[in-house]
Amino acid sequence: MTTKDGVVKLADFGVATKLTDAEKNNSFAGTPHWMAPEVIEMSGNVTAASDIWSVGCTVYELLKGSPPNYDLNKFCAMIKNVKEPMPIPEVVSDELRDFL
Repeated sequence: MTTKDGVVKLADFGVATKLTDAEKNNSFAGTPHWMAPEVIEMSGNVTAASDIWSVGCTVYELLKGSPPNYDLNKFCAMIKNVKEPMPIPEVVSDELRDFL
């Protein structure tokens, strides 16, 4: 989203939801290329760390121009998010590598 003064701001990750504790085990919401593995697996372990995963995907997208596994269809990207660690761009600082 671009404001009147030309500043670009991150508006959202595409799909957002707030779940009760009971819903965490039975709900599935998100945008596939930015979804944390525990959200995809519906493991019930959805925490703030799941949102941090999405932030990491956004940082990756800022560096590479597209989110991790964007070359794959949404279903394949979700499977890869669960089975493999997030790829890290080759040229990043040690601090950013640690964050990602």
